[in-house]
Amino acid sequence: RILAVATENLQQSYEADFPDNCKEPNTYARELLEYCCHKALHEVTTRPDYLSDMNLRRLMFDMMLAWENPGAEEGLLKNNSTSCNPVEIEDEDEGSIFYANSTSLAVQVNDMKTVGLSAFTRIAPSCPIIADLVTVHNLFDALTCSSGGRLHYFVYDKYLKSLDR
Repeated sequence: RILAVATENLQQSYEADFPDNCKEPNTYARELLEYCCHKALHEVTTRPDYLSDMNLRRLMFDMMLAWENPGAEEGLLKNNSTSCNPVEIEDEDEGSIFYANSTSLAVQVNDMKTVGLSAFTRIAPSCPIIADLVTVHNLFDALTCSSGGRLHYFVYDKYLKSLDR
């Protein structure tokens, strides 16, 4: 919808731009999805104040969820783990996006889906204000150090709101 292009046309464009990728059936869905996400995010990020759009912030997170499990309807997410020392940093909203106690975050978002490192590093740099290729791993570690290396939407959304100020 964002690109105002039919799905079939996007698929044909992908296959024309990356003919070698079409030969790998194991990665085709993920790479096609990534291609479409990058094209859509490139279009969206040209608009002013795109980070203030709550629906767009959710769409970006959903893109990462889809990248992590392309073709999966209700599959379980992989559980990648990244460790770091928990640090509590207060923000101006009287809350913390980094928790000293990982169970407090887990209780708040226990039933929500989370995103792993691979999905974040593939999709987030599409929006340069959100992440860049050089620091994306460190950013992910900071955002997930209290949640076992999994990014919750609550934390991601709070991070994007802080960038929008």
